[in-house]
Amino acid sequence: MIPISNYFFIFKLSLLSIISETKAAERFLYVNCTNNHVTYTPDSTYAANLDALFASLSSNATNPAGFHNSTAGRGPPDVAYGLFLCRGDISPAACQRCVTFASAQVVQRCPTLKQATIWYDNCMLRYSNKSIFAAPDLTFRGILWKIQDVTNALNFQFVLERLFGDIENRASIDGLGKKFATGEANLSSFQSLYALGQCTPDLTTPECNKCLVKANSDFQSCCASYQGGRVLFPSCNVRYETYPFYNALAAPPPPVVPPPTGLYLRTLETGDSPRKY
Repeated sequence: MIPISNYFFIFKLSLLSIISETKAAERFLYVNCTNNHVTYTPDSTYAANLDALFASLSSNATNPAGFHNSTAGRGPPDVAYGLFLCRGDISPAACQRCVTFASAQVVQRCPTLKQATIWYDNCMLRYSNKSIFAAPDLTFRGILWKIQDVTNALNFQFVLERLFGDIENRASIDGLGKKFATGEANLSSFQSLYALGQCTPDLTTPECNKCLVKANSDFQSCCASYQGGRVLFPSCNVRYETYPFYNALAAPPPPVVPPPTGLYLRTLETGDSPRKY
């Protein structure tokens, strides 16, 4: 039997080989390093459990559901809890690449912290020293928006709110188990609006709906007059753009349209100042 330590070594070698290939492909969105003074040392039991957790998450990232949660460790205070959520329209291979990359990056961005969440375009990864499963979390968020204004703000906000209302309902009751939905609406005879919403599948229908409603409300209060934006909660996320950015699930994907060249701003509810990316 191969010692467990050897599996960790093999996993870390796999990380090194994948990182160089995926660094350009995985678009970083935001990270929340929970700075509650709960830390660990690199040679601690928790650090070893975190390695085991990341190995488990990465190996399960080809799950067609695009979601998995896992634990590592025998008991408190050294148990590591973790989960990932991949965007509902990407392939299992793309999901695994993102989760593996996120596992390596989150500990670099949040060194020695026992709780952190990181978002990329294709996935979200989260870990903690406390259970984070099947519990809606709206305690912190990331908000990103484009700096270009729309030309008809009232009409845009009206169409956006109705579109997200439909997405909230369909994602919450998603029969495929992904709690994921996309939608398209006409802004005018020559322009459309595209959006998606997704929850972690361990939420109930009411919990998912509540999270998406809160995200939609945040859009309406902060950024609904801009041409694109996202709200990122640990339990759900929403996004809208004026160009098609998601893959068709039941039909051939539409022609690829390059995104506008404008920049985004992003901020956290904790009070970080907006930054370009």
